[in-house]
Amino acid sequence: MSDNTFYMETMINQSAEFTFRYESYGFGCATIKMSTCKQNVIFDASYIGVNPIEDMLETLAETVCDNYDDCQLFWSSEPGTLRVTIEKEESNAHILVDEFDQDIDYRKVNDAQWVRMIDTVIPLMQLVDVVIKEAERNLKLHGLVGFSEDWCDHTDVFPLSAYLRLKGIGYECGDDNLRKSSLEEELQLLSGLLKKGNEDAITE
Repeated sequence: MSDNTFYMETMINQSAEFTFRYESYGFGCATIKMSTCKQNVIFDASYIGVNPIEDMLETLAETVCDNYDDCQLFWSSEPGTLRVTIEKEESNAHILVDEFDQDIDYRKVNDAQWVRMIDTVIPLMQLVDVVIKEAERNLKLHGLVGFSEDWCDHTDVFPLSAYLRLKGIGYECGDDNLRKSSLEEELQLLSGLLKKGNEDAITE
């Protein structure tokens, strides 16, 4: 079984126990909504920190493809900070979301000052599926250039390489240890995404 088949079959028919929504409103600002069961958080992320979709895709690519362990993500607002912890537990992801509502360096905030918003465990590949679908929705909505321009003219904000790796696109190393991937396979996948987007628009 190829890596691509493994990823795609694992992500099929996952339940929507965890939701992740990214709504950009330009000028480097976006509203993040995450929920599970009765827990939810709404957070206005700002360009003073990293882009949440960029951060999530890069982190999940490292977790799934490079077998990294636990990680913490910090997203900034004006004021406030959201801390997202993803603890890898075999095939599951333990997701902890904490919020601090003051404009202060998060590194100087002790654990007692964070407010726990979400604490849930879901299959890791379900988390990947949820984030990928939201990334694809925004990619079809804004385009690669548009997505980056919306994040306050920052460049290379949409992590295309991480997205493709999570979709099962791999690479190989040559004798000189240089990595290469199949451009044809990558373009086919992106073309398929565009075709699906057009079909969805017709049926809506």
